[in-house]
Amino acid sequence: NDSYQETAARLSRLHHDQPQSPMDRAVWWIEHVIKHGRLPHLRARAVELPWYQYYLLDVAAFLLAVCAAVL
Repeated sequence: NDSYQETAARLSRLHHDQPQSPMDRAVWWIEHVIKHGRLPHLRARAVELPWYQYYLLDVAAFLLAVCAAVL
């Protein structure tokens, strides 16, 4: 079907139309971190989570409680 090929070609053009290459972007970020040092706003929020939330144990406990209440 030609419509699939045209859509794939259009999406490919959109994906490849970037202001800078991925390598240039990676180099920019590395130089940015080297120049400015540790940047707290770039740290992942998962670092600050308690261990039971990091491993989704609170969600699992909630789902188990709901299942136990339903049964």
